[in-house]
Amino acid sequence: MSQTSVDRRAVPFAALYLKSRQVPASLVALVVGAAAAWALAAAVDSPGLSLRLGVLVAALGVGAGAIGLAGSDPELDRTAALRWFPRRAGHVLGIAALVAAALLVTRWTGTSLAEAGVGFVVRDAAGLAGLAGLGSVALGGQRAWVAPVGWACCAITVMPDDQAVLNWLAQPADNRPAAIAASVLFLGGAILYGLRGSRR
Repeated sequence: MSQTSVDRRAVPFAALYLKSRQVPASLVALVVGAAAAWALAAAVDSPGLSLRLGVLVAALGVGAGAIGLAGSDPELDRTAALRWFPRRAGHVLGIAALVAAALLVTRWTGTSLAEAGVGFVVRDAAGLAGLAGLGSVALGGQRAWVAPVGWACCAITVMPDDQAVLNWLAQPADNRPAAIAASVLFLGGAILYGLRGSRR
């Protein structure tokens, strides 16, 4: 089989995979949510509000992407004919990358939803994406958003700021315990979801 025929089959499969996982709709939700939060932060012009809005947008963006962690055919998601681990782990990584990119783009505007820095945004997006992966394994794809959105809402409302491990979302970018907590969540979520897939 020639390389050209392989490439031609890979492109339609990728397109079908993205569509079946509701990636286009998730992207629209992420962009609209980030734009609305940016407009609110620009109108209020409060650094503390911008930071909290950034965390909330990250969680909502991850939550929108998490819905697509489960496919429309549970049996197909468990077939041995496909190498699911790299696809699933890559999906979690892709969610984190897109959410981080949406927030980092605002750094080139007068109002930034990533004012705490690149490291802060990347850490939070990765940790939340890992939570989505864990949520998909434990709760199923349609409820996977509960873990990242719930954790973020608690972090910006009731969790004490001095709890570096529990409230890793609100810590400075150079906080080592927060970075470790987010890394463990990301790796745990990507690996476990990659191995097991979404709960039926």
